[in-house]
Amino acid sequence: VTDPASVAQGIADVLHSHGQIDCLINNAGVWIEGAVETNDASAIVDAIDTNFLGVMYVSSAVIPGMKERRDGLIININSENGLRANKERSIYTASKWGVTGFTASMQPELTPYGIRMTGIHPGKMRTDLFSKAGIEKSMDNALEVEHAVSAIDFIRSLPRDVFIPQLSIRSIRQ
Repeated sequence: VTDPASVAQGIADVLHSHGQIDCLINNAGVWIEGAVETNDASAIVDAIDTNFLGVMYVSSAVIPGMKERRDGLIININSENGLRANKERSIYTASKWGVTGFTASMQPELTPYGIRMTGIHPGKMRTDLFSKAGIEKSMDNALEVEHAVSAIDFIRSLPRDVFIPQLSIRSIRQ
């Protein structure tokens, strides 16, 4: 998702095979934490490119077809960090706040074309996001992936003239 040309080619391949894209779920992400001055510049670029710009690149590749059909749904899987700040997560949080702002800004631009864009802000999820970053975290209070999938299914089930601007989900396990 970090290479616009690759994204454009991938979307073109899907369109060639399937004719159209009705629903896009932007779900790529990488974790980065620590004080901003202790992070390597390449890790910062990777986080911003993947978490923020990737959402923009993929969305911009599918929007023209959705506009032409005057229908479509884009769901941006974001993070609770896109709604609140946390110590030693400034880079990750900035990337996710970018997605929040992009989603909110695009909603009024897209709705006249019958396109809904929604942001889902899950809390910690039982995925390998942290382990891929070399960080061990307890997953005892993490959401199951199936819970996020249920939220996506609910959003997809809504009539075309109804959308949820943003949805936060989290586990209540302590």
